[in-house]
Amino acid sequence: MPVIDLGMIENKTSEKLDQLRLKTIRHHDIKISKDMIVKMVCGYCKGPVHDKPHMLKIANLERSSCCTSCRSLYKEKYKGRIDSLASRNNF
Repeated sequence: MPVIDLGMIENKTSEKLDQLRLKTIRHHDIKISKDMIVKMVCGYCKGPVHDKPHMLKIANLERSSCCTSCRSLYKEKYKGRIDSLASRNNF
């Protein structure tokens, strides 16, 4: 009898739902108020961001991380792109 990993099924379904939500949100103006709850995902490991996110500001963009390690690894991974954006905004 085959073994089915239900965790993988749940993750794939969850990813598809997240993609649908993102497509819907992109085409609407949404204003975030103080009483709203926002589900944030780490820009590096894609894990949940709890409490206060560790933010990385790049030009006019902001990326959230779940911890300082992920923020540092994100900066290292995308160093070329970050440097390019920073140099573009300095001119």
